[in-house]
Parts: sequence; C-alpha cells; structure tokens
Amino acid sequence: MEPFLSALLGAAVTLTLQGVLTLLTFLKESRGGEFSGVWFGVLPASGGKTDRHERMVIRLRGNAFHATIRRISPRSEAGRKWLMRGYVHGNVLVAEFHTTAPKMDPSSYGVLVLHRDPNKKDAIVWRGYYERPDSNNMSEVVNFEVERHPLSWQRIDPQSTVH
Repeated sequence: MEPFLSALLGAAVTLTLQGVLTLLTFLKESRGGEFSGVWFGVLPASGGKTDRHERMVIRLRGNAFHATIRRISPRSEAGRKWLMRGYVHGNVLVAEFHTTAPKMDPSSYGVLVLHRDPNKKDAIVWRGYYERPDSNNMSEVVNFEVERHPLSWQRIDPQSTVH
C-alpha cells in the first residue's frame, strides 16, 4: 500500500505545482499584456535638436500603466530620466511625464497622446505627439496653442537599425 500512497502523493504535488504555475502565468499576462515590457521612444529632430531615442520599461495593470524612461541618445543627453503614468484603451494612449531631477531640469514635463499604428497588426508601433506646456507662454496654453512634437514608440531598438 505504500507505493500507492507515494504515487498518489506525487500526483497531488505535481498537479498542485502545475496549477500554481498556470495561475502565476495567468496573473502575469493579465497584468502585463502586449503593452508591458521594454519599448523605445523616437523623437524626430525638432527645435534645433537631433533625433532623440529613449528606452522605456512599462508596467501595465488593467488599463493604467507606469513607466520609467531613460534617454539613450544622443550621447550628450544619455542618462536623463523621467517617470510616466498613463492610460491605454484600445488604440489610444494618454499619459503624463515628468523628470526625476526637477532641480536640474525643471521644464521637462508634459503630456502625450499616441495611437496604435493601424498598419501594424502586432501593436509594435504607436505614433502621436507630446506637449511641454512650459515651453509656451500662458496665453498660448490658455488658447490651446501649445506646440506639439512628433513621437513614436516601438518595440525595436532604433539604435539596432542604425547603420
């Protein structure tokens, strides 16, 4: 009878471990989904600045997300950091960002709006703009004349495609 009990106990332990692993996988996927993970921001040249690239780590819970952002190029700006909080629903993303060093970089904050690229079925590219209200005077902000800057997010590191 001992071999039968050992086999039964072994089967119970195996099933329990499989259930726990399945539950953990489900929880991870339901909290993360397609949007969680590493993304790269591409800010085209504007305002006398060259192209800028950022690496973002995004964590999604439901439709809300938070992210850490680190500038990776140009070299002169590498290491700048921001925090972001936002909301993604379907094909639209809205977020606010702010610097982690407000004493050194007090005007580096704003909002962004992105849309999933309809030509990309696997949701690896989002395009839109960001606004930095501090770069405008108050009458421009009140009259909704804040300058919009183009922005895209992608799963592929833009520096890996540079030749």
